[in-house]
Amino acid sequence: MYHLIENGALRWPTIAQHGFEISRESQDLISKLLAKDKNQRLGKVNDIADVMAHPWFSSIDVDQLLKKQIKAPIIPTLKALDDTSNFDEKFQ
Repeated sequence: MYHLIENGALRWPTIAQHGFEISRESQDLISKLLAKDKNQRLGKVNDIADVMAHPWFSSIDVDQLLKKQIKAPIIPTLKALDDTSNFDEKFQ
């Protein structure tokens, strides 16, 4: 497994195979964050400023985020400590 992590290409889920997919913008962000060459990783040059400048974050007001003024779109509730009802049934 370590060999795959270190050397393997990223594989993305597809609707045909997994029932969902990852957006191209998300794939781009994740790929840049996980670049094998640490000198090519997003954030290497200007740290968090590079990461937050990625288009995936364009709809987020960073100042509000840092001040914790953005309400979470989903706030799960737990019926018990082992409650998995917030997960898709296929992952339970």
